[in-house]
Amino acid sequence: MDGVVLTVVGDGPDRNLYREKDNVKLLGEIQNFDKFYKYDAFVLISDSEGLPMSALEAASAGLPILLSNVGGCPELIKNNGILVKNTVDDIVNAINNIKLEYGYYQTASQDIKDTFSLFHSKKLYSNLYVDIGK
Repeated sequence: MDGVVLTVVGDGPDRNLYREKDNVKLLGEIQNFDKFYKYDAFVLISDSEGLPMSALEAASAGLPILLSNVGGCPELIKNNGILVKNTVDDIVNAINNIKLEYGYYQTASQDIKDTFSLFHSKKLYSNLYVDIGK
């Protein structure tokens, strides 16, 4: 894909089967990763997920997200990204769609990022407890 650089953060048993290329960077596992602001989008392709913390963190950072349509992933997608089947065609088409409509996805991601923030959730729970105590 022209103009797309894939940065892979993470590790796995097959990591040694893959090599870096000009547009593919393999960073390996990074403890406490917090550099979402350096990237344009977040992609998590998985056969099984609950509600992935890394996707929550990316959404709270305001990144457009592309996730496999598994587990709790649909709960994170509003207009801020795309859910896909785990096929090469679906993934490539979704990346191209985000690239072509980046302004739309970026704006939508920024508009709802606070929905996924820890501070927002804390405030909601605090208000709930205050209301219960009345």
